[in-house]
Amino acid sequence: MVAAVRSPSLTSAITGTPVAPRALAGDFFGRNNRTVPNVPPEADSRQSRPTLEEVATARPHRARGAPARSRSHYAAILQLLRDRGAQGVLGSELYARPELYGRSPRNRISELRRDGHLIEGKPQGSADWFYCLIRDSSGVKSGDWYERLHGPRPASHPWKQAFSPNRLAEEPTLPFETGRRQ
Repeated sequence: MVAAVRSPSLTSAITGTPVAPRALAGDFFGRNNRTVPNVPPEADSRQSRPTLEEVATARPHRARGAPARSRSHYAAILQLLRDRGAQGVLGSELYARPELYGRSPRNRISELRRDGHLIEGKPQGSADWFYCLIRDSSGVKSGDWYERLHGPRPASHPWKQAFSPNRLAEEPTLPFETGRRQ
């Protein structure tokens, strides 16, 4: 503990009143001091902790959520996920185009999920991430390019059957089609 040197000529620079010297209880930088240097002792006793109203007034106003300019990035990422379908999107693709998807596309993915979009996410390689839209917030499944252009796929494809329904309905014209020998 270091004691301050007593000097009868100490006066406050603000009020001009004599100031009683005080012992320093902190370290070299003045941390942990209970008194403020060059402040009269009567001023120390008048200082009080701030009220909650004062703290609330002094706190800077911060907006909640993402800034409005990120809404275009949100829409662009959602459209890209819809366009890609099951092929999905790599995080590196999103980060490579900050003018389209912003500098923090992971935040937009989180916002899409929070808004009800079901998005698959899994690691891709050692440092990348793969995203795939499974369902929209409206419940629409993410289809492939064929379904986007033509609607739902047919129940079965013609090449999965030996003959198409039209061919089966035709009358046999060749001898081997009837199953009879001539």
